Amino acid sequence: MHHKERIRVLQVIPKLGTGGAERLVLDLAKHLDSRQFDVSIVSLYPFSGESFEMEAANTGLPIFYLSKRRGLDLEIFIQVTKLVKKFQPHVVHNHLYLLYTLLPACLLSRVPVRIHTVHSIATREVSGIHRYIHRCAFKHLKVIPVSISSIVLETIRDVYGIYESPVIYNGIDTDRFIPSEAHRRIWRLKNGIPEDVMVFVNIARFQTPKNHRLLIEAFYYTVQTIPNVMLLLVGDGELRSDISKIVNDKGLQNSVKFLGVRTDIPDILNATDVFVLSSDWEGLPISIIEAMAAGKPVITTDVGGVSELIINYRNGILVPRGDVQQLTEAMKKLAKDREMADGMGKQGRLMVREKFDVQTMARQYGELYLNCLLKHNRKNLEDMEP
Repeated sequence: MHHKERIRVLQVIPKLGTGGAERLVLDLAKHLDSRQFDVSIVSLYPFSGESFEMEAANTGLPIFYLSKRRGLDLEIFIQVTKLVKKFQPHVVHNHLYLLYTLLPACLLSRVPVRIHTVHSIATREVSGIHRYIHRCAFKHLKVIPVSISSIVLETIRDVYGIYESPVIYNGIDTDRFIPSEAHRRIWRLKNGIPEDVMVFVNIARFQTPKNHRLLIEAFYYTVQTIPNVMLLLVGDGELRSDISKIVNDKGLQNSVKFLGVRTDIPDILNATDVFVLSSDWEGLPISIIEAMAAGKPVITTDVGGVSELIINYRNGILVPRGDVQQLTEAMKKLAKDREMADGMGKQGRLMVREKFDVQTMARQYGELYLNCLLKHNRKNLEDMEP
């Protein structure tokens, strides 16, 4: 590689839907040092007009949309191989579960550096044949797994017997989340939320792992003793109508609002009071990091890498997974004590700016790419020596 040449990086994701992994791909593409890296995004599924796809287009990020069909699609191997051959990347960086579609192309084109970020605990990321493929990729095909938290690293060791996996925490653009009292008032006024109402917010896809049922249950018990509260649910997914039915059955339709998929997350967080997550499993949720950046206290089930973000009663409250009673108690506690809630929010904001900023994350990934490339080049030189 000529020393003036930029390092070509392909970030590969199944689809640019709205989620933590997708946010990371966009932020990484934006914040990697453009003097050193030439980054393009590959979406295996076709363009569908989702908000992150629009953001990528508006930011002018180079993005290739392939035309994968659901299930096993042999065409996709040909498409990926053609793209990799044309682009000749120095680094292919994969996200989420479709790693197998990239491996033949990486081997055929001899891509020097192959990275795969594990976005959830390894036991939950993939199963069956996919898990076998991941194990082969990590052990024999020089794919480097990156852990997004220490707990994810532990699960990679348990599931794959891999001990070398760099930990790079998800980072966010903290400048997007500057608390503003004026904006808070305007947003509440527009959305008909009185200033004295304590507003809980949950940002998550309506899918089984997120356990919205638990949250609705806990909120129902909270409302019984503290009526002056509201819950905003941001996101969409296959279980939305089920959760909506539970809300109606419990007579909560006036205090629980479904906001759908939104592009104004910083404004929503700014206008609300407490962030709540009731998941059964997680990796390292970007939604929690964003809530902390916005200066909000966090109530969350203690799953995945969450305890690496939340120090109990310092910047939030940790409750055991699936425990409706403790989740209710935590919600009541912060609804009654705004001072405690504000103090936790301030602590969280300090921690995020220090440890989970997007610049830090981009720098660490950049260093990883460079180190792997240097190692590869060094090995090639050694192999050439007589």
